[in-house]
Amino acid sequence: MIGDYQCDAWGSSSGETCAPELSALAALGMSVQRERTAFSSQRTAHLRKRVLENEPRFVVMYGGGKTLLPNGNYVATGDDRAPAFQFEAIEGWSVGFKLDGPTKFVRASHPVKVHGPAPPDEYWLAIAKKLCEALSEKPR
Repeated sequence: MIGDYQCDAWGSSSGETCAPELSALAALGMSVQRERTAFSSQRTAHLRKRVLENEPRFVVMYGGGKTLLPNGNYVATGDDRAPAFQFEAIEGWSVGFKLDGPTKFVRASHPVKVHGPAPPDEYWLAIAKKLCEALSEKPR
């Protein structure tokens, strides 16, 4: 079921899910040296514009740590300096929420870690539950 969704709808023009990359420079892995922030300010502005145009119910951003936090702040609020997210620990992992306004925002850890463990399933399920509650829906 999830695999079918990923193949058929994830990030497709006919699907309901958008999966843009802030760093859209191709590389064979994180160990390959690339100037990953070369276009980040332009891409961040474009993502903010698209959020305003399309008014999605929620946006989930992941990875980048503190380095890309200003980009996440800008996508969520239009201001890269203002703290947009309320951070908390879930299953020992950090996650930020911005749940006011018509579009809800989540800033999560990257689901795949180059070095070390990735966040457990319980982390993602707890995020989904909190997001569903903010959207006034029951989690499935």
